Amino acid sequence: MEDLNDPLQLGENYRKLSGLLVQAGDNSKAIEYIEKTIGILENLPPSKQLAMAYCSQSYTYIATEKPYLSIEWGEKALKLAKELNEPQIEIHAMRNIGVGKMFVNDDGGETTLIKSLSLAQQKGFDSQALTILESLGATATINLIKQQMRDCGIKKIPKGPRQSTKENPAGLTTRQLDVLNLVTNGLPNSEIANKLFISPKTVDHHISAILSKLGVHSRTQAVAAASELSILSTK
Repeated sequence: MEDLNDPLQLGENYRKLSGLLVQAGDNSKAIEYIEKTIGILENLPPSKQLAMAYCSQSYTYIATEKPYLSIEWGEKALKLAKELNEPQIEIHAMRNIGVGKMFVNDDGGETTLIKSLSLAQQKGFDSQALTILESLGATATINLIKQQMRDCGIKKIPKGPRQSTKENPAGLTTRQLDVLNLVTNGLPNSEIANKLFISPKTVDHHISAILSKLGVHSRTQAVAAASELSILSTK
């Protein structure tokens, strides 16, 4: 049974709650709880839980599109994870740092992600870095990273798009299809963001990826192309 009076366990519970809130799209509450977590755990000896909390804070800043803060907290997580010899947390921290750097067009982002994937291969951990990049529509970068991984002698390279993505003619992800269906209804980015619990800027990223994959230059053309391919929802 969990001891609710144990500050280490309380901090860990707050961290998990913060993660659930990020998934639910309530980023302000997520930040509130991860800050509570860090406030509790920083008063205790350095721990795996604190390193994970730093990593979660870094991820929260990715979700709220504050890449410089994401990088800062990712580096704190990475430093502590190395001191504690926690390679799985190192991998997550490097992934967050890499994605944060890519948001600000820092070439070091790709290098950091490659290191994350390489460490994951060495330790036998699954890495989700490519999945994150695919969700941002960064296909060219993914292909570059895969090639650089091959050049580094990494044999087991994560696979590409999910089966659901492969099965639609335009190669759109499930989330991109969600966005496209709402575009079809004439909704602006702000309303699409509210319905999908994401930020307007993330909607903009998805729409840019949709236009690129459909080979069109406007939302109207995207809707027409999608109708022609019969990939729009019939609900």
